[in-house]
Amino acid sequence: MNSKRKEERIKNYLNEPIKVGDLVLVQGKYLNSYTTQNQNDWESITVVGIQEDGKLELRRLSYREDEYHGEVSVVNPNEVEIRKDILYVGVNPFVEKPWHSCCRHTGYGLGHIIFQCSNILEKNNIDANINGVDVMKYNFNPYVFNADGEKVYFQRDYCWTLEDEQLFIESMYNQMGLGTIVLRKRSYKYVDSETKNGNKEVAFYDVVDGKQRLHTILRFMNDEFCDMHGNYYSDFSKYAQRVLTNIGTIIDIMEIEEKASDDDVMRVFLNVNYSGKQMSKEHLDYVRNLYKI
Repeated sequence: MNSKRKEERIKNYLNEPIKVGDLVLVQGKYLNSYTTQNQNDWESITVVGIQEDGKLELRRLSYREDEYHGEVSVVNPNEVEIRKDILYVGVNPFVEKPWHSCCRHTGYGLGHIIFQCSNILEKNNIDANINGVDVMKYNFNPYVFNADGEKVYFQRDYCWTLEDEQLFIESMYNQMGLGTIVLRKRSYKYVDSETKNGNKEVAFYDVVDGKQRLHTILRFMNDEFCDMHGNYYSDFSKYAQRVLTNIGTIIDIMEIEEKASDDDVMRVFLNVNYSGKQMSKEHLDYVRNLYKI
């Protein structure tokens, strides 16, 4: 059911001439990249160009808003019926974000993180040596660059108490939800460039959120504290250790894409729902002021 305001917008939109960027509906048989069997279906496709004689150049927009895919189809609106698609006509209150500025689920569970933590303990968090620099797997003290090109560190110091840590381990035993870990992925190209420029704090993943939880897992597996029952990780049976490394997906692991800007990362950092000890208003204000978010 359309409101009167929306009906008026649709009417005005349909009366406007087709322009580059509009979505139009065309039968599949007139499109070069049409792949389904029923070529009489109407396909929604983007106008990417208009030729001098009025013919339309059509191409599909991929899920990444800055990329197209498929062949360009040239269609003459005087010979082929073309309808304007009203998909985007009306109010849209949702914040539209570029694909690379959003988090995506990795599909990995807690077992994957624990396996990675085992490797960190064995290799001292060193994943590779590039240009003479020992590159970390995870950077637990990530940074962004301010307007002056200076490194600014946005993570708070490790602040969990022993009780916090033990409660977290107990939650793992009971397979309760443990919140979200957010990682910023770094490409080999980026790491190679940074190490060539003398940056020794570079890693393949920046821990944007989840530092306290990852540190707790690492410390527990390294026998630096016992659980609420007085048990250390080394006291576990082989079966119990196997259960821990194969535990179900009770924690969300999300990644920020490589193309994300520092501004994107700060927005994600502020929007994440934290588990564990609440961040102070002073620290959140500090992060907001980094980019005036």
